[in-house]
Amino acid sequence: MADLQRRTAERRLIRAAYLVTLSALAFAAAPIPLRGQAPAADTAAGAHRGVGALVDLDLRLARLAGRTGLLAGGRLLVEFPSRWRLGGGAHVVLERVGDSPGQIGPERSLALGYAGLVAEWSPWREDVSLTLLAGAGVATLRDRVLGTRVDAEVVAVVEPGVSAALVRLGRAQLLASAGYRLVFNVGDLEALSSSDLRSAFFSVSVRLGPL
Repeated sequence: MADLQRRTAERRLIRAAYLVTLSALAFAAAPIPLRGQAPAADTAAGAHRGVGALVDLDLRLARLAGRTGLLAGGRLLVEFPSRWRLGGGAHVVLERVGDSPGQIGPERSLALGYAGLVAEWSPWREDVSLTLLAGAGVATLRDRVLGTRVDAEVVAVVEPGVSAALVRLGRAQLLASAGYRLVFNVGDLEALSSSDLRSAFFSVSVRLGPL
């Protein structure tokens, strides 16, 4: 029953991610300027600006071992005139998952952190981007009473997604993103499998730059 409820919740989260993704794509096609966005002539000129650095601070909602929680992260990107942005990013769960006898055991807690290379591309307009993170991380099980590490596994992580700028104020932007976290190689981590670490995600980010 617990496994059925977990899978049902995950399917709903995936469906919601698809809806957000489709909404972002529809937003990309709409010719409505952002609040505070420069006129069209200025935007066109901005497409030819030089290389600059971007810093993102990110807070996202995702599932881990059947529980929904928050992750915090950041990205450092280099923006090119061709609307490509390349760099790196990292995310970590803010609170360990515990009290989940069906997956990690009643005396265990689970944490996940990962980092990797990040690529962004804005094929339609500058404020909507396709994103991809590819890298690795560590899933860690700890004893909740003693606080000691019980087991750990290095995992591969791939995160495709889409993001849209909601508000632009000078060199600061508010972004909304949706995507899916794919995790591989969790075969040796006690009772957990890759599916326990995979999840759709929604995030809100503050982007500063170009610096």
